[in-house]
Amino acid sequence: MFPMEHNILVLTSDHIIAPIEKFISDSEKASEASGCGRFVCYAIPPTGAATGYGYIKTGKAVNKDGTVFKIEQFKEKPDKTTAEQYFASGNYWWNSGMFGFTSSTLKKELCEYQQDISDAFADIPDGSKPLTGYYNGIKYIEQWPEMDNAYDKTPAIAIDKSVAEKTSNAYAVRASFNWDDIGSWDAFEKLFDSNEGKIAEIKSSNCFVYSDVPVALCGVQDLIVVIKNGSALVMKKGAGSMVREAVRQMKENT
Repeated sequence: MFPMEHNILVLTSDHIIAPIEKFISDSEKASEASGCGRFVCYAIPPTGAATGYGYIKTGKAVNKDGTVFKIEQFKEKPDKTTAEQYFASGNYWWNSGMFGFTSSTLKKELCEYQQDISDAFADIPDGSKPLTGYYNGIKYIEQWPEMDNAYDKTPAIAIDKSVAEKTSNAYAVRASFNWDDIGSWDAFEKLFDSNEGKIAEIKSSNCFVYSDVPVALCGVQDLIVVIKNGSALVMKKGAGSMVREAVRQMKENT
């Protein structure tokens, strides 16, 4: 599956990270820790009792300044009361969903905990290479049929569930950088000082509009309205967890 040893860093496209210098420094710590056969996560210092993130419970520190520690336990997204307890304890961190490990560590962990994924990628022939191209100076894969076939054989499961939450080698770097997850429309709103698009508000308050067509709001409160590329979303603020199900139903009905 991996003919050579590589350092791998898994990032998420809908996260905002700054300043870059601190992120690089923390990534160097993650790289050093992962070189010891560890599966490394980035632990984000919580700024409140958030219910929209998974949590990491602090274990024993493994470096002198205490910025790298063994993960004692992963916790699913909590309810409000539990989140408040986590925040008050000072022993819980947000799980950013970003990871660092070596290719040999990933292969070992997949063989142990997710054999079907390991087997699928082991079928890629030796010497198989992708067809690559460049976009804005960045190299990307245009085609790789053998890799496509491997993905077709694998289950749709996140690396958190398949490896991170199962392995005994899970560690975390305490992030020193600023981090925000904008994977929901509630979080996306925070990036804007005002509504985006032409709107009229009549007896309405605390609404966010992101639209490429004019929108009129009449007698409503606490709404997020998104109209882009011929599709529309109207949701109550705080109801972002329902969007995935809404997308599923829309796909089934078209």
